[in-house]
Amino acid sequence: MSTAFPILTTLGIVLACGSFLITSLADREQKLRYLLNFAGMRSASYYLGLLAADLIIYTVPQVLMAIMVFVL
Repeated sequence: MSTAFPILTTLGIVLACGSFLITSLADREQKLRYLLNFAGMRSASYYLGLLAADLIIYTVPQVLMAIMVFVL
């Protein structure tokens, strides 16, 4: 288990890297950031929301994996 956990963690980060960029890239291509800015949303709020979503996407599988390691 001491070698499997770092390998699985690294593999999870590598596979999830693309999903972190999809939202911001799609927003830029569809000009949604301009619309949000026009509606009054600040850039800091937009990026903090993306950061929170990315942390949730990353943290949930890591917590589940840690639980799995400690149970086994």
